[in-house]
Amino acid sequence: MANPRTLVFGGVVVALSTLVLAEMSAALPEAGGKYVYARHAWGDTWALSPAGQNF
Repeated sequence: MANPRTLVFGGVVVALSTLVLAEMSAALPEAGGKYVYARHAWGDTWALSPAGQNF
């Protein structure tokens, strides 16, 4: 069984990640998820790299 502190820390990390994705989706309202954010940040050449990490 995990230490309660570990569970709280994991919950905080997940909550912050969710808030970041919510802000990014509000700023760039396009279909495509993380690919759209990576394309906006790094261009078409490097955009598939972060999107491929989901698999």
